[in-house]
Amino acid sequence: MGELNNIYAVSDVVILGGAFEKIGGHNPVEPAFFGCKLISGENIFNQKSLFECVNDYKIVKNDELKECLKDLEALKNSSLVQKGDIKPIIDELKGI
Repeated sequence: MGELNNIYAVSDVVILGGAFEKIGGHNPVEPAFFGCKLISGENIFNQKSLFECVNDYKIVKNDELKECLKDLEALKNSSLVQKGDIKPIIDELKGI
């Protein structure tokens, strides 16, 4: 636990792999904190409120990933919205 932050800190691009299957996505806030270029699959149903806290990420279909990786320069670095309101995250955790 906690090792991914060490990897995100030195990464230029992060691919959140879980969202390429119907198991759900992974937390985008951590790589966005480090300004990584962020790519995810479409199945972010379990992380929607966290994605609302992130600017500049790319959602791709499985068959689009290879093409997306060919043009990494076109991707912007992600960042946190920094609204300061964690209510959407808490609501999602509560199942509201």
